Order: sequence, then C-alpha cells, then structure tokens
Amino acid sequence: TSGTGFFRVEQIDGKWWFVDPDGHLFLSLGANGIGPNTSANFAPPKGAYTVSPPEGFDARALGITFRPAPAEGVSPVDEPVMPGAWNLFRRYGKNQMMEKAMQKVADRMSLWGMNTMGGWGSTGDHPKPYMAYVRMGSTTNIFGLADIYVPGFRERLDDAVKNSVKNTVGDDMLIGYFIG
Repeated sequence: TSGTGFFRVEQIDGKWWFVDPDGHLFLSLGANGIGPNTSANFAPPKGAYTVSPPEGFDARALGITFRPAPAEGVSPVDEPVMPGAWNLFRRYGKNQMMEKAMQKVADRMSLWGMNTMGGWGSTGDHPKPYMAYVRMGSTTNIFGLADIYVPGFRERLDDAVKNSVKNTVGDDMLIGYFIG
C-alpha cells in the first residue's frame, strides 16, 4: 500500500492490519507500561537493596515524580524512598540521567524484539512507535472501566481527548490512543 506519513489501519484481503507511515504492513510487538523504574513510593522489602539512598536524597529535585498508590500489601511511607531513582542516579549521575535511562530501555526493547510501546510507556522522544493514553482524570467507574452513562461523561471525554492530542499532533511515531 502507499504511505501516508502516519500509522493507520487498513483492511487487506479481509484482514485488518496496521500500516506504518511508509505504507508497509506493521505487526506491533511491545509492552504496556515500560520505562525506567523511578517511581516506587513505598519502603522496599527489608534486605532488597544493599545500598540505600543517603539521608536527604530527593528524587523529586531531579524532576522525578512518584505514583500515588503503592502495591497492595506494601506500606506507604511519608516521604517516597524511590529506590529506582536512587539506582539510576548511582548509575548515570545527575546529568542526563533520565535520557540515558530511557535510551537503555529503548535499546533493551530492541534486543528483545519489541518494536512498540503500549500506553503508560516512555523512552523519551519516542524512538519507537507508541500508543498514547487519553487521561480522563477521576471518573466514576465500574471494575476499572469508565461509566459512560454518568452525566457529563461525553464532555469529560472530549476535553481529555483535546488535552491528550495536543501533545501528539503530527507525530509520525504515534499509532493510536488508549482510552481506558
């Protein structure tokens, strides 16, 4: 098929295919939620790390944020320990720490035969085709799925799409969007 400069889906001989920006059939092999491990906000299991972050180590000062909820059964701490961020800091130093860590993730993906990042993934400026995630914020949901019958759902969805799309317009590495 011919190239359009962007990913798309096309039905060929009765089967739906991803088609890459150059017009070649594309089989997406990837992982969802991939990136450098920096965001743990819980105390690691005792003995998990031989070297702990020094007193006062603040990953947030390096531009690293943390996820709000620890895993089930793990007790949260008042200040995030972020052992993943500390390990990256030890390995790469402060200068370009995240860029180097993200490149390492992209390199590993290639070695493992992965050519796509799913939602919640990041390797920087998207050196691989990826799916973006439309963030709707908190919504009433049922089993983790958005309740489409809640008043105002359509308006919230429209706003979420507008906010998500503005950062990806014209990106030829974007395959599509996750909405839930």
